[in-house]
Parts: sequence; C-alpha cells; structure tokens
Amino acid sequence: MRTGRRLSVRVLGPAVLLAFMMLAPGAGAEPFEEETPLRLSWDELRRLAEEHPVLAAGRFELAAVRDAVTAAKAVPNPGVEATTGRGTAIDGTSSRNEWGVTLSIPLGWLAERGPRVDAARAEERSAASEVEALRRDVLLQLRLMFWELAYQQRWVEVLEELDRQTRELVRLVSLRVEKGEARPVEAVRVVVEAETIGAELEASRAALASARDRLSAWVGVPPGRSLAVEADLEDLDPPIDLSGTRTRAHGHPSLLAAAARVDADVARVAEAKRAGFPSFGFAAFVDSELDRRGYGAGVQLEIPLWNWNLGNIRQARNRLAASRETLEARQRDLEARAVAFRAACEGGVTRSRHYRERILPNATRAAQTIERTYELGEVNILDVIDARRTLLATRRDYLEALVGAQADCSRLDALTGEDW
Repeated sequence: MRTGRRLSVRVLGPAVLLAFMMLAPGAGAEPFEEETPLRLSWDELRRLAEEHPVLAAGRFELAAVRDAVTAAKAVPNPGVEATTGRGTAIDGTSSRNEWGVTLSIPLGWLAERGPRVDAARAEERSAASEVEALRRDVLLQLRLMFWELAYQQRWVEVLEELDRQTRELVRLVSLRVEKGEARPVEAVRVVVEAETIGAELEASRAALASARDRLSAWVGVPPGRSLAVEADLEDLDPPIDLSGTRTRAHGHPSLLAAAARVDADVARVAEAKRAGFPSFGFAAFVDSELDRRGYGAGVQLEIPLWNWNLGNIRQARNRLAASRETLEARQRDLEARAVAFRAACEGGVTRSRHYRERILPNATRAAQTIERTYELGEVNILDVIDARRTLLATRRDYLEALVGAQADCSRLDALTGEDW
C-alpha cells in the first residue's frame, strides 16, 4: 500500500498542499515484491548451455561424420553370378541340367581407399572443430545475456536506492517548508522529481524482467520461475598483449576447421587421380555342363581408354584451391577481429577504471556537498535535484561502461579461447 504523511493544512500554503496532494498516494515507485529468484553463477549457466539443442545437434552431426570414416574404410563386397539351364547333346541322345557359378572380387578400391579414408578423417577433424566453434558462439551468446542481466540488476538496485533517498528528501523538504525554512514551491518540485524517479524505476524493472525471461527461455528454466545471476561487473582484467592475442587467434576452431577442409580436398585430389588408373579385379568360376566340368580363375582389367577422370580431377583441384583461399581469408579475418576486440576490451577496461577511480567519486562528493549545503539553507532544491541527476547519469554511464567492457572482453575471450 502507498502511504502518505498528514500535516496540518492550516500551516501550509497552497503550493505545499498541492505537493502533498500529489504525494498522497506515496512518492516514488510502488513497493516491489517478487518471489525469491533462482540465482545462477556463470559456471552453472555454462553447464546448462552444454545441453542446449544447438550443441546437441552439432554433436550428432559429428557422430554422423565419424560414421563416414567407418564407411570409407569398408571393403567392397564380392560379387557372385550363378547360371542354370538345360543342356542337350547335338545328336539329341542325351540331356541334363547345366549350371555355372562365378565369384568376382574387385580390387580397384585398393588404390582409392587410402585417399578416401584420409579425406574422411580430415572431414572428421573439420566437423569436430566446427562443433567447438559452435560451442564458443553459443557460450558467447549466453555470456552476453549474462552480463546484460547483471547490468539490469545493478541499475534497478541503483534506482531503488535513489528512490528511497528521494522519498526521504520529500519528507525533509516538507518539514522545511512547514517550518518556513524553504519556499512552498520546493515541495512541488521535489515531488515531481520523486515521481520521475519512480517512473524510471518501473521501466527499469520491466527491462529487468524481460532480460530474465530471455535468459530463462534460452537455458530452459521452467516458465514462471524468476532468474537472477551472480556476477561482478567490476571483475575486469586488461587483455593479453597483441602478439599473444594473434597467436591464440590462430588456434581458433573455425581456422582449424578450414585447415582440415584443405587436407580433405588434398586427399580428394589424390583419390580423383587414382580413380583414373586401370582397375583390377579377380574372378573364379565353376562350370558344370553336359559334356564337361570346368574350373578356372581370371583377372579383370578395366582400361581407362575413353575416360581418364580428368573432369573430376580438375574439379577436385579447383575445390582445393578454393579451400586454401578460404583458409587464408579466415586467418586474415580472425587476426583483424582479434586486433579490434582486443582494442575494444582494453579501451573498455580503461574507461571503466577511469569512471570508478575519478569520475564517479567526484560526482558522489559533489552531490553530497550540495545536499549538506541545502540542509544549511545556502542553496535551493533545484541545485540538489541537478546534483542528483548528474550523479545518476554518471552511475548509468559507469554501469554501461562496465557492461560494454565485459561484452568486448567476452568476445575477445571467445576468439582466443581464454578461460573458455
């Protein structure tokens, strides 16, 4: 319930009466109550993220690629050809059932099996690296939501504290007006300020609820359960040096995946070349005819007379060239992003430290000095309101600097694999 203070109307002027009519429902925001939220640390959220459907799908894709390695190692099945029929002598004096069985074993696969298995294994390495890259992307997305929720929590706490202070200021100004130490219009002004802070607090609570709902839906928390995070926005360390950043960027899983695809295409070029070699096969047969029984073996030879597989070879070589260019482009892109993310992280850490060590303390001292001066009657309420607004804006800028730095440093960590 909103509550108001009763003061005798006979000692108050019209402006003060108007102020208390505005304040009657209570200055500031409604008292806010919610169920105890489920508080999660980053490590707990990271464990939940490991079960995300996107990562589960990636692991199934990796399992399918590993099965392709098994398929590439498989030996072709032999072929069996059986014939039967009725045979009659030319003179017509006798007849009997005749049959024949031929067993053929292809051997051409021996030349192509090695490159085919190498290509499958390279694809397996590429798929494993892509799953790791996907995992980093998923964790980065979660990390950014984590810091956004931490920021919203801190901002609501700042506004709640300011709301309490402003309501106390309303009480103080009202008493000063009642005693004749302040002009009645000051009561109206401070009530307007209290309502302004209350409106912003309500809007920030709505933003906080939205951030909680997004994170809850993402990690699979049951609907209707409030979620909060345990986070220290001030926990910021300067990034490693630029040389180390570039070195670690070279180990990014997307780059390893591109390198593995180059290896796979090298193996496919070898496979395409060997597919143009003469293909051998082995055959054994048994024939039972009217006037004879035959046994034998033979060699099958497929001669690439018309088709030397040149089209497939050129196709494989072009794909290999494309893979190498893609690898080079990926490496350049990662180096450029590493430089940019490191600069952003370092700048964010420096800016946040500057706010924490200089700007915010100065704004706090200024606001406290103005309030003490007002209590002595040397300044008016507008000076107090202006000082508080300046302090509030500084706190917002500081929190935004912190969450921005955390986001930039998280992107850098995801790129370099630092504590990831």
